[in-house]
Amino acid sequence: MHKGTAARQTVVAESGFNDLFLRRNRRRWQGFRIAEKGDDTYEVRLPGSERRRTVKLADSGWSCTCPRVQYRKSHCRHSKAVECVRFLPKPKLKEPVVLDPVPENTCTHCGADGATKAGVRKNKNYRNQIYKCRGCKRRFSANFGFEKLSFPPEIVVQAIYDYYGGKSTTVIADDLKDRLDHHPSQQTVSNWVRSFSALAGIFARSLDPCVGEKWRGDGMFVKVNGKPMYLHMMIDSLTRFWLSYVLTPNKTSDDVTPMYRDAELIAGWAPTLLEGMRVHYNHVRPHGGIGKLTPGEAAGIKVNGWKWKTIIQRARLFQKKNG
Repeated sequence: MHKGTAARQTVVAESGFNDLFLRRNRRRWQGFRIAEKGDDTYEVRLPGSERRRTVKLADSGWSCTCPRVQYRKSHCRHSKAVECVRFLPKPKLKEPVVLDPVPENTCTHCGADGATKAGVRKNKNYRNQIYKCRGCKRRFSANFGFEKLSFPPEIVVQAIYDYYGGKSTTVIADDLKDRLDHHPSQQTVSNWVRSFSALAGIFARSLDPCVGEKWRGDGMFVKVNGKPMYLHMMIDSLTRFWLSYVLTPNKTSDDVTPMYRDAELIAGWAPTLLEGMRVHYNHVRPHGGIGKLTPGEAAGIKVNGWKWKTIIQRARLFQKKNG
């Protein structure tokens, strides 16, 4: 066996991709006919076609006899099929990390379950249920993670969804005028997005995704406070998990070198809204390239319930535990 093949199998097998991702990824390529020809060489036939292509693994990577590789010098679907079917580990290797919503009657002080209802606190927009813990005898509200807000958590979470879905804070505030008698201002919506994005970003960095050994750099042109900037990102090739980023005024190698040197750390300055973008990309929005999973689910981190609400609640628990 070629030394590159053995090394790749070892690294991928130890990475611990979760069972759901592996099953869906294999299902995507199962129609391809792959025959091993020896010496890290494979013959691949597309579904419904009699044309065969030869795929070979060398020290420099995959090579294929198809025109896409010969003329465009890009990674083709023949080599992707061999890579996913032959070199991915068999399920089940590792249980995913599951983040569940915090139940309303779970004490936010001691963590005990089964708290009893102890009245309702009213404000101008909604009624907030109050609970009393049977263990520590302390009272707490049902809107954990969204305390001291004059709007229900559902409105706040929906505003965050809409913002990262492409709506501006002004449009979100205008939409809420038709739904609420006492509606939030544009600045209030902006404060929600900023504060909860920062909180979720800190918590998301504490999670440990299962990613592969191949990463890809990507970038885009953005405007921050009206100033042109370049957003450079490091993304895992297999799970599409957004690992790190750096925001710079230029595209020179000196600006992006820290990101490539250590993709686990955030290099340079970046506003907290980018943390929210990364959380939304990794754990909320399904990715079409990996079977409608989120990159987080592909990397072994599953978020249940209303994802933004669950992440905010778990982030608040993480904040209380770590001071």
